[in-house]
Amino acid sequence: MYWATGSARVLAVEPSLLKLSPDGEDEELELVLPVITSGQGEKQDIEGDSQNGIQSRIVKGTGSGIVDMARNEQGSLWVTITRESIQLWVHRPIGVIAKVVRTPKSLLDHGANQRVVWKPDSSMLVVVTEQSFLHIYRITPQGQDGTSYQLTNSKSYALGPGEGVGYPDLTIKFKMTIKMDAGVSSLIGLDTDIVVATVNPPAVQLIPWVGKVDVKTCLIRHMNFLLDKSVMIVSISRFPKTTTQIWCMSDGKAYIVYYTPNAGAGSPNPGASHGESWYGFCFHGNPEGFDKQDAGVVAASNPEYSLLAIGTRGGDVRIFKSGEHAGQWVFSHKLALKESQGYGGGKPCSIVSLAWNSDGSALAVGQESRCPSIWSVYGRRLFPSGAHDISGLKNATEDPYLQGSRALFWSAGNMDLIVLGTDDSAFYTEGHRQDVSSTINPDTFVWNNVMVPAVYLSDNWPIRYSCLSPDGHYLAIAGRRGLAHYNLHSCRWRLFGNWQQEQSFRCQGGLAWFKNILIAGCETIEDPKFELRLYSRESNLDNMDIIFTEQFESRIAHISVWRSSLLVFTANNTLYCYSLGSSKRVDLQLVWKTSLQDIVESPTLLKSVSILTMEGPDGVDATHITLLVDGKIYFLRPEFLPDSNVRLSFRQITDKVEYYWITRSTHDVNDFSLWTFNGQTLK
Repeated sequence: MYWATGSARVLAVEPSLLKLSPDGEDEELELVLPVITSGQGEKQDIEGDSQNGIQSRIVKGTGSGIVDMARNEQGSLWVTITRESIQLWVHRPIGVIAKVVRTPKSLLDHGANQRVVWKPDSSMLVVVTEQSFLHIYRITPQGQDGTSYQLTNSKSYALGPGEGVGYPDLTIKFKMTIKMDAGVSSLIGLDTDIVVATVNPPAVQLIPWVGKVDVKTCLIRHMNFLLDKSVMIVSISRFPKTTTQIWCMSDGKAYIVYYTPNAGAGSPNPGASHGESWYGFCFHGNPEGFDKQDAGVVAASNPEYSLLAIGTRGGDVRIFKSGEHAGQWVFSHKLALKESQGYGGGKPCSIVSLAWNSDGSALAVGQESRCPSIWSVYGRRLFPSGAHDISGLKNATEDPYLQGSRALFWSAGNMDLIVLGTDDSAFYTEGHRQDVSSTINPDTFVWNNVMVPAVYLSDNWPIRYSCLSPDGHYLAIAGRRGLAHYNLHSCRWRLFGNWQQEQSFRCQGGLAWFKNILIAGCETIEDPKFELRLYSRESNLDNMDIIFTEQFESRIAHISVWRSSLLVFTANNTLYCYSLGSSKRVDLQLVWKTSLQDIVESPTLLKSVSILTMEGPDGVDATHITLLVDGKIYFLRPEFLPDSNVRLSFRQITDKVEYYWITRSTHDVNDFSLWTFNGQTLK
């Protein structure tokens, strides 16, 4: 779950030394910068008095604001563009690390900057200009070893969360210019090519990042899967880490589209590809036409929950779900934007941007003239959280992003939302997230605020996992690297004494307590290995003091502990069940393992796993397993076969579930209750 904490911060592209012209119009700005001179060289560009070798240089500029922004696929870098410049940002510590300013001749010949797109591996980006030129830039390390500018703690300055990593030493270098005579309506970046949708004629071009060689072109009218061939593409997006694309067309329909590179290999014209190279299907839009307010204008995919979001011209967001058969997408639900924002019969406000966070649990929605909003997977409005009238809020505040937005995206760690407002300013909204696995004990009336050590947080922000022991005495956390744990009685943290050991691994799959033993799923960094580690609470956090290590073939995705049983689910779709021994002696023993391929289509779709053991009528403990897979709750029960293998019998309980919670009766140890939240109600 998400909620905003504090007010938004404005991210300024230009420094505060920027001087606005007296009439207040955006005609010409002067930037006064200090220049250290050596007493030699040209001086015609320098004005003012010289004192101690420092003079003032007057730099002329257009003063335009941000026109577009985009984050890289990892979320560690993002770029903003003004009409005449490009800025490369890092998130923590937030700031501009590189900037390119175009020459007046380039602006005159090619037009001002209009849109920017990343290459998936973050090594390049492409900028579209007003006169349909593509400017391709490389993002390269400045030094030989790509070292970063490191910040350190001092008496006058303490590093904040994530600031210990420092600034990467990167620079932006111009590579080439490509003229698009047919115009550009939309584009995305793939691993090897730039997919460009053209205007006249309506077509799709695949342009390699290395330059305009072996360009593949296909006219819209040659694509047989389109229901209407007299249209053009208005928006292209793609599924993360794939080449599968989503096209929103000028007639309002939306398509899932695939590309087969060799389909047009027999063409006599190597520069053109036939329509058979592209294939897909329409999932939004009536073949006989529909109301223009239902026209899809922007799309965003959520592979974590097999969902697609379509933003419409009329201000609706419609969510589609992947069906049981390949290539089938069916309508799931609609976000109630109009009802929640009090339209009152006013003019519809088009959706302009959509952004799922990296784990798919929240969707940010940007509109032309209304406040951005955040929604849960199945339709719960998380921000703005109150029932107030948004129009009243707009009139009571000077924050321009409440008047509408043009682009937005989530930062690394999903803790912050970056919004490009309608006044050309970027806003940085801090938030707080409650993890899926966290629970609230209704019997606890006093909240304890535990401060994470700054020395750990500066190097390892954001916190990715947290775990509280069943008795509530011990807390464990894991961030970008390493882990730490806390004793709520002594109020003391235990950290790694060796920084290199802490930075040598990351936690994967979560943390769990068993008595005084901390169980952590881990992945080593330099020599990738996947293992389960057991640490004693009383011992130092050190590689020499690990109680037990269990190796796995694949990355650990989830762990769960109940009494003396441990479940481990790995990324190769295998479920392991271990016995942890007794409270006097920890002895990790594999009880059984089995594949979940009949239940879990993709390991990323499994969001949570829980294990319960109950005493049966014959005195033998029975194991029950609960899975949250793709929004569905499954109950599993293992059955041992004569050949010592395990077979899982399962049944689906409910669907469209965001979170679940299992409670135990205080009167009967075998009496449990399952609580689920579907985005609207708690059941």
